[in-house]
Amino acid sequence: MKKLLVFVILCFFALAANAQQFVDLGLPSGTLWKNVNETNSNDSSKFFTYDEAVKNFGQQLPSKEQWAELNTYCDWSWMGGGCLVSGGNGNSIYLPALGYRYCDGHLYGKGFFTGYWTSAQCDSKNAYAFCYYDEVLEMANCYLRCYGFPVRLVSNE
Repeated sequence: MKKLLVFVILCFFALAANAQQFVDLGLPSGTLWKNVNETNSNDSSKFFTYDEAVKNFGQQLPSKEQWAELNTYCDWSWMGGGCLVSGGNGNSIYLPALGYRYCDGHLYGKGFFTGYWTSAQCDSKNAYAFCYYDEVLEMANCYLRCYGFPVRLVSNE
């Protein structure tokens, strides 16, 4: 009985350790996408301003080109509250439609709209975000850097 309990505990920790991982979607660049969004510990939300995203995640923040590659080489399926993004190799990630936060703190679009920051700026006041709403993908629109969007990280290792 003791061995079974130890086995169950070890399995639990192994699953917890793998809960947040990078997924190979079979992209030509070899880019791996994290399977979950980041959480902002500053305000207990899943939203970051552009400056927070760049400061906290740097090189792991996806570029416009990485979002474009994800759009080009993966199948996107709207699933009632977000998109299932499936690579040609059978692996997938889920991008929930969390909405976004205006600069004044008001939330908009939960369940039908979201944007995810890219690493690129449009100009000194705006940055690009990859957006989708009600099954429509928009590759990169400019938004005020004070907006709060979710962040999904990438790895090239």
